[in-house]
Amino acid sequence: MMNNIRDRIIATYGVPPAKVSIIETANLGSGSISTQDKQFKKELKGKSKNFEDAFTRVISHGEFEEVFQYNDLDIEDKLQRAQIEDIQIKNGSLTINEVRNSYGKNPVVWGDKPL
Repeated sequence: MMNNIRDRIIATYGVPPAKVSIIETANLGSGSISTQDKQFKKELKGKSKNFEDAFTRVISHGEFEEVFQYNDLDIEDKLQRAQIEDIQIKNGSLTINEVRNSYGKNPVVWGDKPL
């Protein structure tokens, strides 16, 4: 009974089973973890929009134009990105400064030369 209730809660809120350390079963959904993450991000953004709109309506009645907004859910695999960038730097298709620029960091003097 507890598993049934758990599964219903997960399905109702669109939480990927992998996010709560559950081995997938057919009734919870399937697909890769990245696909589930993208779907969860979409579900969460839709649900948070209701709160954003309500708060914005309340706080915008004052003297200031305030907007309440949640940050975007970051589902990027940081390790995978770092490994890809490392390979690209080593094979000369990217420079150090190009990678630093993608993170919003300042360039270094020696960073435009391939390794």
